[in-house]
Amino acid sequence: MKTYSVLLTVDASIVVKVEAESEEEAKELAADIAEVPSICHHCSRNVQIGEILEAVEATEVTP
Repeated sequence: MKTYSVLLTVDASIVVKVEAESEEEAKELAADIAEVPSICHHCSRNVQIGEILEAVEATEVTP
């Protein structure tokens, strides 16, 4: 029997809170200030996280 190493992609997300006048502005600001996600050394043997691709959603937070 043969052995294979198979790369599987998964989705990850982070949340960034910003103050903005609109949802679009919030997405732009968040994308500008967000740091690339990271994981611990132990987990990094199994999972690699790349750059932020897109600001998908902005939800208004009520106090």
